[in-house]
Amino acid sequence: MGKRRSASEVAVVRARLKAEFVSNLSSPGVLLEEMPLSSTDRCQWRCSAKGCGHQWPAQLRFRTRAVKPSGCY
Repeated sequence: MGKRRSASEVAVVRARLKAEFVSNLSSPGVLLEEMPLSSTDRCQWRCSAKGCGHQWPAQLRFRTRAVKPSGCY
């Protein structure tokens, strides 16, 4: 089990994810702010890199890993 993140670390992760969150595919209508970072809900994401716009589905917990978080490739 990994170490707990500080409130400021969680805030940074949530801000990064908020910029890419499109929708919750597992529980439509549930917002990112309502889910714990360890959620297994599958969500739709959109790359925030300028000019990319690539979209992909991924579980929230894989986007929030401290080592190798999933994202646009």
